Amino acid sequence: MLQFMRAGGFMMWPLLVMGVVAITASVRRLLHPGEGALDPSKLASAVLTGSIGWCLLGLVMVTRAAGDADSMTLSRSTILVIGLGEALCPAVLGLTVFAIVGAISSLSPAQTTRTV
Repeated sequence: MLQFMRAGGFMMWPLLVMGVVAITASVRRLLHPGEGALDPSKLASAVLTGSIGWCLLGLVMVTRAAGDADSMTLSRSTILVIGLGEALCPAVLGLTVFAIVGAISSLSPAQTTRTV
């Protein structure tokens, strides 16, 4: 896990913290429906959006590094393979958090609204 976090870069840590908050909020909403000010689905969406943005930035950096491969000791294909693996780590984390929150939220009772 630590190697996965290092590969994804420093933004993995804030994404992880936000993910833990989103999962905690969804568990709390499952156990105590109607309570709590945090909306787990919005938190999970924020984690997913941030992770996709960070992933895209990583992909841009990889392609730039591959373009400069002539001055490096690694080949372009090696840079692309390693870089793609590192760039996709935030997306994996974001999608995992999104799936966990979605699964927990699907277990909670449906929220009903009363109209007067």
